[in-house]
Amino acid sequence: MEAALQFERQRILAARGWENDPDRRKVVRELLSERLRLAYLWSYAKHRGRDRAVERTRTALLRTAHTLGQIPDGSSFLSWLFFELRRAGGPAGSRISSSGCPEPWRITALAERALPSKDLDQHIDHCGACRHLLDDYRFFLSDAHDPALVERSSWPRAVEDLERFLEGYFGDAPHAEITGKRSLRDRLPLLRLSGSRLIAAGVVTIAATGVLLMLTQNLRQRDHLAQRPRDGSTLKQVTKVAPPIGPRLEHMDGVSASRNGEQLIFSWREFTGADRYRVTFFSAKLDTLHRSAPLRATDYQVPVAQLREFVPGASYLYKIEAMRETEPLGTSGFVPFGQ
Repeated sequence: MEAALQFERQRILAARGWENDPDRRKVVRELLSERLRLAYLWSYAKHRGRDRAVERTRTALLRTAHTLGQIPDGSSFLSWLFFELRRAGGPAGSRISSSGCPEPWRITALAERALPSKDLDQHIDHCGACRHLLDDYRFFLSDAHDPALVERSSWPRAVEDLERFLEGYFGDAPHAEITGKRSLRDRLPLLRLSGSRLIAAGVVTIAATGVLLMLTQNLRQRDHLAQRPRDGSTLKQVTKVAPPIGPRLEHMDGVSASRNGEQLIFSWREFTGADRYRVTFFSAKLDTLHRSAPLRATDYQVPVAQLREFVPGASYLYKIEAMRETEPLGTSGFVPFGQ
């Protein structure tokens, strides 16, 4: 177990600084992706609603990624994700332990590996908060989730949303925005099937393909007859031109955002070749709350009163784009806004 913890620690160190390094983004994305099922099912068990569970899981994933440098040496990555899930539930879950209690990761470590400690055992016996924390973490780790709960949770749909979110945030964001390219799991849903389900899916696919071919052939014959000239003249051949592929955007570094009283302040570094910029502010569900006009400066302020449905303490994202006239050159991607 200690060897596994050391290896995980190396991965955490390799993921730090992912905000400015594409290779490190891949590491943090893998760390988060491996824990999606546990995180989502625990959130669903708390809310009993898919949308709220997805939102809580996404919030915890972002917070975990942005606090990698705060993970104690003895804590596992999974424990830290669990703490962020509890904090994402609001003020009631943000209090992980009480004053005078051991560090929370020492409590959850009892569910992961044998840590003989008479003092720790005695403390848990007499502290209801730490005992509840340990029991909740054991449930979080449990693979024996109620099958009926898993079915009601719409896990297959939720994992598609969460993996798409991870790919958009920690993957090649500019490429995804331009091409709309989805992950391999989204493009090949049959990879998620096995056994009898795969056979059934294959039969349905073959039947659907046959029907589609018949319909296509009938439509082609009908179009051919409809386009045939009635005066005996010949048709002109029309050459179809493929639409041009958009430019590949560069990543913008040095972006920041903060709140000063009733003003939100955004700033960024000057981007080579750009003569204007644009700032967009989103909710946690990526609803657009505010979009600036084209800007010449490298900073921007917007009154909180101009933001639709702004709630202090809630989770938000923002994106800064660099342009040359109307041509996009670079983007910061989606960046969490910390209040």
